[in-house]
Amino acid sequence: MILLEARKFPGCKFKIMTANGDSDLNSMLSLISLGLSCGDGVTVSANGENEIEACEKISDLFAYEFDFPPQA
Repeated sequence: MILLEARKFPGCKFKIMTANGDSDLNSMLSLISLGLSCGDGVTVSANGENEIEACEKISDLFAYEFDFPPQA
């Protein structure tokens, strides 16, 4: 779902930074290789067209869709 959402912003380049490493969101394997668990810290950056909207959308997915249970 994160990669599908990232593709909605074709003019943007994403970078996901974690304590386990970084990913540019080009592939599912790159994202999975980070080995993220619930509660892990993630920093999302976006550079390009609509970067603020893109960064907020991807950040929201990490914070609310993929955090179990969701944080208030």
